Amino acid sequence: MESDSYHGNETKDKYKVWFFAGGETRDDKFNIFTGSYIRLMTQIMDEDFEFIKGIYFKYPMLNVIWALNNSQKPIANLEDEKVFMTAFRQIIDAGLSPETQLIITSSSSGSIVAAQTAVIWLKKTGTTSISGDPFT
Repeated sequence: MESDSYHGNETKDKYKVWFFAGGETRDDKFNIFTGSYIRLMTQIMDEDFEFIKGIYFKYPMLNVIWALNNSQKPIANLEDEKVFMTAFRQIIDAGLSPETQLIITSSSSGSIVAAQTAVIWLKKTGTTSISGDPFT
């Protein structure tokens, strides 16, 4: 199943979609929604879709506790937090060109990590905008 509107786009190489799953997810184990979403997006976008890996604890309960402790306030020293820096490094290590627009999608507590990672991205890259419509 492929989307003609996406693959017919001449500027396909200028976009990269990153997915931050919820804390119940591990790198190789997903709930039904998350697994279906990853499979579908990979089929549609192929190498233009990536799932952020290695950011959660081994045990889902620790991820829930972490999310509850970190979801209500900005984190002062983001660079000291392994969770955010691991996600940031995965994006940086992809070797994207400066023209590539990053599209961040998330589910559940992955939204906390996605938002804080976006803050790190803005600080480290000097980017001043985080919004826009990638398919216009």
